[in-house]
Amino acid sequence: WNSTAILAAAKTSQAITQDLYVEIEGNAGIMFMEFPAADIIIGGITINREPDTGTAFAFGLGAGLKYYLADDFALKFGLHYVGEEPSYTTSLSEFSQRVDILLLNWGILFEL
Repeated sequence: WNSTAILAAAKTSQAITQDLYVEIEGNAGIMFMEFPAADIIIGGITINREPDTGTAFAFGLGAGLKYYLADDFALKFGLHYVGEEPSYTTSLSEFSQRVDILLLNWGILFEL
């Protein structure tokens, strides 16, 4: 599975202390999800599934903490959820599959 998202975001950051900030984010847009080729066996019948790409409206919510060690250097930790339900069409049928992605982000942030 491969996914690509183009999302517009609204984000806010609120200081808890001089160095610690809480960040909250919401976003929405379009996501493309590639379904891989597969052989699906149902009741002894094999269905050869060709790769396909589904498109769907996607939305996300996220929150995190940012701790400044200096004016332009911080540690960052966050959790972000993205949800979508792309549809796929084959010669036999059309189906959709719910996809929920939960991302755990952490790192070092340099601000210019």
